[in-house]
Amino acid sequence: MTEASIADYQFSALTEVDGEPAGALLTFEAASEQSNTYLKKVWEKLSSALRSHHDFTASAAECPSWVLWKPLEWSNQNIPARQKFVAWHAGILAGFVNIQENFPSQFYQRNILYLEHLAAFPGYLNCGIWNRKLHGLGIPLLAFAIFQSLSRGYSGIVGLHVDGPAMKFYDSLPDTLGFPVFQQVCYDVSGPHPHLDKTKTQAYLEVMPDAATRILEAIHV
Repeated sequence: MTEASIADYQFSALTEVDGEPAGALLTFEAASEQSNTYLKKVWEKLSSALRSHHDFTASAAECPSWVLWKPLEWSNQNIPARQKFVAWHAGILAGFVNIQENFPSQFYQRNILYLEHLAAFPGYLNCGIWNRKLHGLGIPLLAFAIFQSLSRGYSGIVGLHVDGPAMKFYDSLPDTLGFPVFQQVCYDVSGPHPHLDKTKTQAYLEVMPDAATRILEAIHV
């Protein structure tokens, strides 16, 4: 472990207070029975409601792919290498991050941290039946994964596979942040268990060390 401490960083999304933009501080902790209950009783019901809305209005083609994700199943799976974290804001489970250690880098002769899942709470995403209250959740969730990489001795380097609409978010990061974030995109890269060769058709991204440093410096307190 390095000397990195989570208390040295503020992971914040954006919200509005009296019509003015304001920071919304996220609190990260290990997944628990409480977060699993929230996933079951709130998160999955919102996803189900949105699927039903698109079925009812015959607009299935407009239904976002994240409604098919299975966060509770992922949390309950017996995969020892998977480390699960959730982010809370004002009593709402704002998002979650699942990681695995010791993944081989595609650009360096070393192992790095693998970002297995990153997701924002459905209630904080614009869709056909509600509008989000928090904005910009993806960056602090990614920053938390980068912090975990730094604190575990991986120099902030994070590898991840991306498929479908999620690529739009990662493609936008250089413009949003003002600097390059990832190495050149790769394909034909196997993921860790339980994904393995299933990820070979997906884009593989790897956060550059300099970008990791700049992202964490921006939220250092």
